[in-house]
Amino acid sequence: MFRKLLLSLAVLVLGAPALRAAPLFDVMVLIDGSGSVGAPDYETQRTAVQQFLDGFAIGNSANRFGLVQFGNSASLVSGLSGDAAQLSNALSSVVQDLGQTNHAAAFGAAASEFALNGRTGVQQVVVMLTDGNPNVPTPGNPLADAIAAADALKTDGALVYAIGIGNLVSPATLELYASAPSGDYAFSVADFSALGGALADVAGSLNSISDPEVAVPAPASLAIAGFGLAALAFARRRARQQAA
Repeated sequence: MFRKLLLSLAVLVLGAPALRAAPLFDVMVLIDGSGSVGAPDYETQRTAVQQFLDGFAIGNSANRFGLVQFGNSASLVSGLSGDAAQLSNALSSVVQDLGQTNHAAAFGAAASEFALNGRTGVQQVVVMLTDGNPNVPTPGNPLADAIAAADALKTDGALVYAIGIGNLVSPATLELYASAPSGDYAFSVADFSALGGALADVAGSLNSISDPEVAVPAPASLAIAGFGLAALAFARRRARQQAA
């Protein structure tokens, strides 16, 4: 009898899954504020980004997000934050920059924020939204500068997603920006009305990195062991009483 109890206890303790923490993310979303984005499309982009944020647990001990807007240059709309309300307020109040399309500055702003405020051991992610190819800074090579800035992020371990909107942005450009395999990280959609679907795909991709299984943490295994030992002690006392 005691042997059976010990065997059952061993199965419960050793069979309990180990704790596997799902990865957390620090995510920078790069919003296209260039002049080629019409006012209605800009609002559609804003709404799609808010819906994207709403799909994640946001907190200082959960996922954090930051926002960059780019046009002629790039500006930090919000640094990495675990405050969902603050992010929503920043997104709703940002004014469109207009101007040209500076992808290099946008990637650079994301890299700077990661360097200043990124968390150690947390997966960094960049989501680029754009309706055109880079055409500033000049003189120089805007595309080469942007590719170099995206490559620097990837070299530092960031995942880079690139979403192109409309027919003015080259899919080949998106693939050069995106992490490998580019088919998993580069998306093209026909117009801004389809942006929400593409961002949902990005969210699904990130969620697939997380382990959906609910694991039993080590403290729970110890609790099981405690209950088992108590039951074993009770059984022994009971057997002694019956033998007396």
